Amino acid sequence: MKGQTTLEFVIVLALSMIILVTLVDFTTTKISQFGREDGVALARQSLSDLRLAIDGSYAQGTGTIRQATITWPEGMDTTISPFSGNTLRVRAYETDIVEPGIPSVSGTLPLSPGSHRVKITVSDSSVSIGTILLSSNLPSVYLPLVRDSNRTVRITLTNLSSESASVSISNSWSPTVVTTSISPSSGTIYPNEMFSFDFLANANASALGNYGGEITITGTFSSGNETLTLPSNVEVFPSGGS
Repeated sequence: MKGQTTLEFVIVLALSMIILVTLVDFTTTKISQFGREDGVALARQSLSDLRLAIDGSYAQGTGTIRQATITWPEGMDTTISPFSGNTLRVRAYETDIVEPGIPSVSGTLPLSPGSHRVKITVSDSSVSIGTILLSSNLPSVYLPLVRDSNRTVRITLTNLSSESASVSISNSWSPTVVTTSISPSSGTIYPNEMFSFDFLANANASALGNYGGEITITGTFSSGNETLTLPSNVEVFPSGGS
């Protein structure tokens, strides 16, 4: 009787183990399936967002430059070409995702998992896409100050690439009643790190109104150059203004 009880216990234990293994396998499969579905949905949304950014840039005409952020999931096929005539195409988890009917597009679109910043440039009847290597915390500079005073703003650059770059900064400025300067005007920016410089404006006692110029930032990478242009404006108020 004792032996029979032991046998029954072993059988029940074995059946329980089989059921448990089956449930674990089923749960793992479902989790994997949900992960793939979420990944495909993310890729589909990113490609749709990119399509909207391309269409919007193209509608604004030649010379338009816009930045966009795309995020790809794991499971991206990095071997296919995303540009084919007037069609955008990517593949996530062996699922093809297509956005047809776009303007003629060329360039480089990063397909590795993660977030990427890309630059969209409209030229004549086509659009080019390229990876952004260098970004600025400010799209432009605006400094309000009163006569016979000075003020400084700090601009921070971020290296978005995996390689170091030398940075040179030039300041195009014509007004004489307001003078501006850059410091430092050059340096090295390391991968995924930041580099800051100051833009200083000095208004003399006769300055009044808005004065403009341009800051040009050039990052020299081993893979090529990246140039950022920041419009700069200094607005001078009478003493006691704001």
